[in-house]
Amino acid sequence: MDPKDIENPQAEADFKAQWAKETCEKFLKHKDKIQWFIDEYFPNLFPDLVILAESGHGNKLAKELSDIWFFLPDSKFNIIENPPGWSAFLEIIED
Repeated sequence: MDPKDIENPQAEADFKAQWAKETCEKFLKHKDKIQWFIDEYFPNLFPDLVILAESGHGNKLAKELSDIWFFLPDSKFNIIENPPGWSAFLEIIED
């Protein structure tokens, strides 16, 4: 469901809450696969991401992951190179 199609404010809030919850769940599911490159490029950030996910702060988590995606070097992190954990990372942030 596209959030732009929602006219009911409560339905929109429910949609956003569900999306945030799913973001946290996906992160926790894949965290072991993506930790290596987060630690390499963003030292000391990973524990904070885990805390965000475990405490259900999906919107903040998604913002941090989006920032990570933006700052990772394109030459190493792309579909062609496909480093370990990259597909899992994309699964988390694609929504």
